[in-house]
Amino acid sequence: MQFTKNHSFRSVLAALSTAAALASISGFPASAQVAIEVPAQALGVSLAACSSPSSCDAALQGLIDQLVAANPGADLALIIGSVIAAVAAGYNNGTIPAAVAEAALVSAGGIASSNGLTSLAAVATQAVATVVAGDPIDLEAVAEASGSPA
Repeated sequence: MQFTKNHSFRSVLAALSTAAALASISGFPASAQVAIEVPAQALGVSLAACSSPSSCDAALQGLIDQLVAANPGADLALIIGSVIAAVAAGYNNGTIPAAVAEAALVSAGGIASSNGLTSLAAVATQAVATVVAGDPIDLEAVAEASGSPA
């Protein structure tokens, strides 16, 4: 993954200011409800750090750690799935640029894989391919892989 000046902090933050208008990214379409709320501001900060794959990995791991701490007892698959769904929803509605979504989904898939969540990692990989193709991500598949209510 290579980032250009077109995907600078300013472009990411400009796109995320629109995402912040969603209030919080818990209002996914009814067809793909994910049970863990991913606050728009926390997601925005994490995505703004996605200037390279390693920085994106660290930023998303930090976001996941925050969500784990804020939701004691919640299943890790549900938390990671919620992050993937938040990124997918933002990409689908145009508030998260494709390159940023791709980086975040690669990172989230790697985190899922390193935690033995192979189905969720596979969905993240498919979502990356979908972003590369310029198509919308199937939020139902993300919800199903994370075990969240569909």
